[in-house]
Amino acid sequence: MSKEAPQIAFKQLRLIHPEKGLVDAPMFISPMLDRKTHCDTCQVAYSPLPYQAQQEVRSQHFHEGKGGGIYYYMGGGDEAVEQIVRISHGWLAFVEPRGREVVISPGTASITSAKAEGVMVQGIYAFVEQEGKIKPLSEGVIFAIPGNTFLVPRPYGARPEAKQRELEDKFHFQVQDGVVYFSLPRPYFHRQ
Repeated sequence: MSKEAPQIAFKQLRLIHPEKGLVDAPMFISPMLDRKTHCDTCQVAYSPLPYQAQQEVRSQHFHEGKGGGIYYYMGGGDEAVEQIVRISHGWLAFVEPRGREVVISPGTASITSAKAEGVMVQGIYAFVEQEGKIKPLSEGVIFAIPGNTFLVPRPYGARPEAKQRELEDKFHFQVQDGVVYFSLPRPYFHRQ
């Protein structure tokens, strides 16, 4: 008898550049929404929500059926996380669903798509694929993908992949207990 891995809930995130988000530092938002839009079901206007570790995020509206809610994945263990990291841009939030929940799609044997009225963000983590394996990153530098707003984590010393470019301001990141800290390299700061 095999023992099943406990179910975990996690959400892909998009890290956006300050100039895109009109904020002072990179900011995490949902990967599927980057501007204000309207619900196909009820025409309510909604916009991207910021995600931060150890904060609750509530959807701007929710439907039992199509539309509304905070979308996330449920899966059992490392295999589920690896599947989502392979189709994401390296940032995952581990979340705890809050309020009403709806299963969207049973998905694969190891992953289920779902949505809830809200989520508690337990932590945000960076992942990278190296030599065919998914590995967590505790620190590194951020590269951009030209033509869209995705910023991707890479280990120090990494070169940009084919569709990536280095940012001029080269944000560095560090993950500690699920909290992502950003900084700029020392030469960026000017003494007066």
